This record gives sequence, C-alpha cells and structure tokens, in this order.
Amino acid sequence: MPKITPQTGPRHYTLYCSTDLTVPRTARTYVTAVLHRHALTGLLDDAVLCTSELMANACLHARGAEGAVLRVAVDARGPVALRVTVYDGDARRAPRLLEGYDPESGRGLWLVDMLSQGRWGTVTGAPLPGGGKGVWFELGAPGADDSASTGNPFNPCGPAVDR
Repeated sequence: MPKITPQTGPRHYTLYCSTDLTVPRTARTYVTAVLHRHALTGLLDDAVLCTSELMANACLHARGAEGAVLRVAVDARGPVALRVTVYDGDARRAPRLLEGYDPESGRGLWLVDMLSQGRWGTVTGAPLPGGGKGVWFELGAPGADDSASTGNPFNPCGPAVDR
C-alpha cells in the first residue's frame, strides 16, 4: 500500500449536490474521506458535526434553489487546518445565532459556534447559477495556537462577512 504524506499548502476539494434531505450524510462521508487523506483525524468529530449542521441548514432553508456546493480546504501544516464552506442558492437568508432557546430549531449554529470556537461566518455569492451565499467554519490544527489570526486564506468567492 502506498504511503500517503501530507501535502504543503492548502488543498481544495469541491462537492456539488442537490438540496435533497439525504445530502448531509454524503457531506459527512466526503469530509471524513478528506480528513483521512490528510491525516487530520483529530478534527474528524467536530468537522463532521459542523459540516452536517451547515449542509442540513442549506437543504432545509434553500429548498427549490439551485442546489448546494460543499467546499473543503485543508492545510495540514497551517494554523487553520480545515475550512469548510457550504454554499446554497438562496441569498435571502443569512444565518445567525438565535437568542434564547427554541426546542424545535436553532441549535445547529450554536454547535458550530462552540466547536469552531467562534470561527465561522458567511460570505456573499456562491458558485451556483444565480449566486447565493456561503456559511463557513474553521478548525485549527491539533495543537495549534487557537489565538492565531486566521485571516481568510481559503475563500475563493470573496471576503468573509461579519455575522
């Protein structure tokens, strides 16, 4: 079996999909494969949960839109080891953390916020016909200094938008 060695610099992976309700499972499998490829299994649980939440939101709130795009950027040697962006074709709804507790909805972004240590946000535009928006999160490399400035090295669609 060939030895897989981590590559230097960011590597980008893209998955185009529908907004079918089974897509979050596909997204989890995809992110799992990418993290295994780059020997970043220490980030696996948090990355899979956050990806699933963002993809479920895209499928739920952007139904009837142009589909969804999952972009994964990996830099195994950088302070930001992983950046996942989920794009959907609905530009109308920028996600936000809801105040208080709603037993029916709104907990997903709180999980993303907690697991990413507040390193998530939105971008305008999407690589879909008609545009849309993206929601992203970042996870640091295992053992990396979490206070490092992350900038926005992985976003090919424009600058991050404050949430």
